[in-house]
Formats: sequence, structure tokens, C-alpha cells
Amino acid sequence: MSRFFANRTRAGQHKDVHQTVQREDVPDLALKHVLTSLTENRKRIWNSIELFHEYQEHGGNSLNRRELVDNLCCHFAGELLVLSSPGYANIVAFHNEAALLLKIVKQDDVDDIDNSIGKVAKQVIKDCKVIGLDKAKYRLDIDKVQAEEAVSSTLLTLLASISPKLHNTLPALMVGNIVTSVLKSQPTDLQIALGVLLRHSKMLLGYTYDFGITCSYDEVLCFKKSAAVSAMKDPIMQGISTSENGLVQTVVDNFDADIHSPNGKLSTHSLAMIMTQPSGMSNDEDKAEETIVRLKHVDMKVSINTNEEVITHYVGHKNPPMPEVPTSNLPSDFSRYQDISTARARELDFQFCKDIHEIQECPEYNGYNTQICREQGHTPKPKTQVVYLPLIDEAPADPATIMTSMLKAKALTERTDLTEFRLGRTAMFDANCWKLDANGF
Repeated sequence: MSRFFANRTRAGQHKDVHQTVQREDVPDLALKHVLTSLTENRKRIWNSIELFHEYQEHGGNSLNRRELVDNLCCHFAGELLVLSSPGYANIVAFHNEAALLLKIVKQDDVDDIDNSIGKVAKQVIKDCKVIGLDKAKYRLDIDKVQAEEAVSSTLLTLLASISPKLHNTLPALMVGNIVTSVLKSQPTDLQIALGVLLRHSKMLLGYTYDFGITCSYDEVLCFKKSAAVSAMKDPIMQGISTSENGLVQTVVDNFDADIHSPNGKLSTHSLAMIMTQPSGMSNDEDKAEETIVRLKHVDMKVSINTNEEVITHYVGHKNPPMPEVPTSNLPSDFSRYQDISTARARELDFQFCKDIHEIQECPEYNGYNTQICREQGHTPKPKTQVVYLPLIDEAPADPATIMTSMLKAKALTERTDLTEFRLGRTAMFDANCWKLDANGF
């Protein structure tokens, strides 16, 4: 296989050519004779051995054969062509004459494209090797900046040069994540997030996985179980970790669930607890990145420990005296504010009932109130963090169930560093709740 070197390439490989010429204090007459011979015989094809013998015959001894060829290339500055092949002496000729005798043609555009594609592909592969995908953890949320971390910068530049619509856009990030996933043989955080969004349809998830858009269905199952295990270890991980972001409230109430089956209707009476906290005072920018541990393949077969609540039995009076309803006079400012709010609510309710019959596409009640708030320029209320607490497999009206739920609510609330826990005396609490409070809960 022959190698073709232009004079610029050889000069780049042997940077000592100019240094060799500069350190010659005395003119090299033998070199000048060789240069004259080449100039007078431009149609001739030489080899490096012939040139070096002619150089030695005229008394040249300061250059070796390689340095002689390099000096000749530098002197003629682009006119000389050097053909090199392992085991053979270099062939030296002028470009114009070599093209006629050896049928040498310039490289076409197809070869240039192939070389350029190869260079870009090597750089993309090099960029993807540096990208680190954490196989031991899952991200709980992802944004555009985090999705871009898994994409080669060279590939993004290439896509942006193809079309302005691919300049740092979501389609470009999707293409980059697909390429990274193929090269790393591992799904990216963006592919896992999209797979979780499509978790309800195994068939649709399978199609998108075949196209490389999402992760596999098995990866989604691993994510779901990893999230369940992490939630069982820390019930506060869903957003309520400290009372500094707002008041933490634990709500306990019973509810009826009607289940219709082919054999008839089944009803169940249950007790549920939720913990809530308004998130308006929290700063999302300072929020640390949340991750969960990814379960190993062996741990996927292990059942989740549900940590069933230990029932605390109630010990106290069976029928304590019920409290008297307190009577208090509200402040005048609060009473006026309450009257105005009530009148405004009645006015809006009447307007809603009227618009239902007059407007063809009137939104429902919640959407109607939201529309009014937006039209009047009200600031949307911040979302509320909610944690669903474990179920208690006991009768809801049993005092032991009430006792266990109250103790659980107190323990979880104290974990948020609240200095005081109060049991509200409102209309939603029944006689069983009063029993606990009356007996020193």
C-alpha cells in the first residue's frame, strides 16, 4: 500500500527541516547543484537514492537522505510530489509531470465526505465515552440541562448546523440521548423518564423502546420497585422533610368505598391518613437533586417489606363526657371579612348556575373558578405536598384504630421538627377522637 505525502505533510512530520537549514552557516553547494538539476529536468521522475548519490558526488555531507528530500520539498513549496512506500525508496517528481506519467488525480468530494464523516464519528464516540451514566441511582426529576448532560457536544453542533430547529432543542436532545444510549449500552435519564410516563401501556412502551426513544419495560419495572422500596424506607421522601417550608398538617378521616363486582356490590368502611404542607415558602432553585437507589437484578425478586403498623390499643373511659360547644365573639374585622367573602361566594355561585344555561361550552365548577381568578389577575396558589401514610387493617370506628392513627400522625409530625402538636377540636372529629383527648393524649 503506497502512501502519498504532500510537502506540507512531510514538513509537519519533520519539524527539524527549517532548523537544519538555519544552522548551516556555510552555503551547501552540493544542495544547490541538486536543486539546479531538478529545475532543469522537470519532466524526469527521480528517486531519493539517485538524488542522494548526486548530492554526495558534488561533496555534500551535511544532510542525510531524509533531510535532503525535506529540503527539496521546502524549496519548491508545493510543486514537488513525494511518493512513499515501505521497503522502497521515495519517488520524487513535479506535480504536473507526475499527473501525466502516473495518472495521478486529485481526491474527489466523495472521499472528502467519507473522511469528514469518519472524523466526526470518532469525536462523537470520544465525547460519549466521557459521559458518565450512573447505573446505581435513578433521578426523580429531570430538566433540559440535565438531559443535555448525556449528549455529545459535537453531535449537538452537527445537528445545529443541519437546521436552526435542531439548535439545542428537545428533538436534538432526544437524538443525542439515543446515540449515547446505543454507544453506552445503557438507557439515559431522559429515556427512563419518558418510559415512566408511558408505564401504563406495555405495548406502546415496547414500540418506543424498539425505536430507541424510551427505556425497556423491564427498566420501568425496576424503577417502580426501586421507588417503592425507597418510599417504604423514608415516608417523608415525597417532599415533606422540614417544618421550615410551611405548616405540616396530618388529616385523618374515614371514608366509604363501594366496589361493584359481577357478584354484587361490596362496601367497605376505612380510615385514611394524609400529611400535607403548602410549598409556597420553599425555594425550588435551592432544592437538592433527589435520587433513589436502583435495585439490583437479584433484589427485584424480593418482596417489599410493608412495615405494617403496630396496633396501639386504647385504655381509658368508654363513655367520657362530651365537651360543651365553646362560644366566642369573633373580632369585628374578621366578622366583616367573613360576611364579604360569603356574599362574594354566593354571587359567583349564582353566576355559575346562570352561565351553565347561557354559555354552550361553560367550564365545570373548578375550571370556572380558575377562569375567574385568571381574568381578575389573581396569583395561582402554590401546589401542596402530600404524603400518603400506611393503611391500618382494623375497623375505622375502633378506638385502637383511632389511637394508632393519632400516634402515627404525631410521630411523623415531630420528625419535621415541629415544636408543638395539637389535636384539633373541629366538627370532623367524632366521639372516638374526643376519648383520646379527654384521656390525656
